[in-house]
Amino acid sequence: MGQVALNLNGRSFRFDCGDDEEARLKELAAYVRSRVEDLTREFGNVGEQRLLLMAALYITDELWDARAEAAAKSKPKTVKGKPPQLVAPAAKSDEPAAGSGNTSS
Repeated sequence: MGQVALNLNGRSFRFDCGDDEEARLKELAAYVRSRVEDLTREFGNVGEQRLLLMAALYITDELWDARAEAAAKSKPKTVKGKPPQLVAPAAKSDEPAAGSGNTSS
């Protein structure tokens, strides 16, 4: 099991994690740290709890924007308000195709 020491806002925190998760955890912590530092520069010393809450809200807002963007990209596109055309699934290989003239049963 891996262990990572992270520093945020002048404090050190230790986390246990899977052996293959250490780099990702450090990367996530660095991102959070950069947001906290941005907010500190912008708003000054507003208190640790408030600062961490502001960072959490900022990051959550980014996440929700990314989710909305991904959802918009995955929706079928319509042209001039018309719904997309649906295509019937192909016939199974053991079934004769429609109009093949095969009437044996």
